[in-house]
Amino acid sequence: ATEVIRVAIDDVLTTMRANEALYTNDPKKLQGMIEKTALPYLSIPHMAKLALGKNWKSATGQQQEIIVREFQIYLMRSYIRTLYSYRYVKPEILSREDAGADKTVLKVSVKNERGNTVSLLLRLEKNDGRWQILDISAEGISLVVTARGLFNDEITKKGMDGFIQSLIEQNKKASLNDN
Repeated sequence: ATEVIRVAIDDVLTTMRANEALYTNDPKKLQGMIEKTALPYLSIPHMAKLALGKNWKSATGQQQEIIVREFQIYLMRSYIRTLYSYRYVKPEILSREDAGADKTVLKVSVKNERGNTVSLLLRLEKNDGRWQILDISAEGISLVVTARGLFNDEITKKGMDGFIQSLIEQNKKASLNDN
């Protein structure tokens, strides 16, 4: 798992640096590259399920499919610029803590643009013989748990269909603003 993630991170960051002018001027190209190179290392369906928490079971199969698709877009729009801003950092994998043959946690350290060290925890699980990230925590703040709080609030206020519609609209609005 450690080497797989190290290679994936290096590939993504190297591609970003090599095509900096293109990606700075065309965010859609950056998004396409991230989708092609990084998404295979993310367990989007599992992350979406974790982000919905107890609400996942109340969603229909069709709603779950839409949520997974829109969750992927949500992740891209929420984190692609942050990832791009770290294109010149060299992440260091500090440790690996296995939680069984098919689960592990990697502790990673990166220096941000101000030179401050940021601690990341990557929770991974082996799916179909391939290691994939289930969650990323930065300085103890989980991406999935943060999304769960936001999503649960929306579901409580608007119901499942209202939440899904809101997520779709937010993703479309963000997409239009990128142009």
